Amino acid sequence: MKTFITHQRLSLGLILFCVASASHALEFMPYPVAKITLEKWESFYTKAKTKLGHSQRTYNEQHVVVLVDAFNGHHYAFTLPGHNAHPSWTVRRIVNIDGEIDIHQVGYYVNDVSSFTELFKTYLELNKNMKSSLQDRDVSKN
Repeated sequence: MKTFITHQRLSLGLILFCVASASHALEFMPYPVAKITLEKWESFYTKAKTKLGHSQRTYNEQHVVVLVDAFNGHHYAFTLPGHNAHPSWTVRRIVNIDGEIDIHQVGYYVNDVSSFTELFKTYLELNKNMKSSLQDRDVSKN
């Protein structure tokens, strides 16, 4: 009987942990299209800072703030005033599908699509380098 109660407590604890973790999660793709309103950008940025502010890294010279959702592996990069693509953000996550490492990326912008496209392409290039590095490291483990 004592073992049964212990298993119930462990199960309840795991459920509560998962619910609490999910409540702190941010969406990877909160909007169906990349062009959004300033209000949507501000709302999501505020939500991200509230939930992930403890992970904030600010890169003043690049005019970017990065917030990390470690539970889901999401890295949000928000532009700041002074960046050509501001207001915009990209989010990336590393995934492992059947032993193949990939990096998924989406992004959102308010104003200038060409500046945003440039920013988005820059992150895609970083993804290629990261993916190569991660795969090399994964191969060296075997």
